[in-house]
Amino acid sequence: MSRGTRPIQYVDSKGHVIPYNPSDNTSKVVYLSDLYRIYGSTRPGTAVTIAGWRISKETVDTSGNTTDIQYYDGDNDFNKVWNSGTTLVISGATKANPCVVTVSATATLTSNDIVLISSVAGMVELNNHHYLITVIDGTTLSLQDPDNDANINSSGFTTYTSGGTTNKTEYSNPTTWS
Repeated sequence: MSRGTRPIQYVDSKGHVIPYNPSDNTSKVVYLSDLYRIYGSTRPGTAVTIAGWRISKETVDTSGNTTDIQYYDGDNDFNKVWNSGTTLVISGATKANPCVVTVSATATLTSNDIVLISSVAGMVELNNHHYLITVIDGTTLSLQDPDNDANINSSGFTTYTSGGTTNKTEYSNPTTWS
């Protein structure tokens, strides 16, 4: 097979191959951490907000080997929603330990929810990561690592300038995995 016809292989930060076919829009891969991966699959044309997804969680060891596979809410049926999450607009983020993020309102969030942060300008180190949150008050929340509950120390991050969203996705916050 010539170099031009070889399939593209995506790898994660540890060099492990991500099983994803870019021409197959029925598959999604989301990494919540180095310890587990979330996979979703559906039929072509199914929106992320429609209950037509099968969602599984693969637990991996430090070498990237699969140690366990579990299904969202205990079944592998195509009846889950990939993204029914609540999106909140970010208006600030502190350079502190822990990082405190100001959002439009925290009424739809509770402490220990997992959110995905994206589109932040300035403090780009926050982008495209999932965080465990602690709700501080009606407009602020602090960020923790979902693997070990450690505070996210943003003291060395670049200064927040504008924008960004938090998104509480259903696949990050299942009622059970089994």
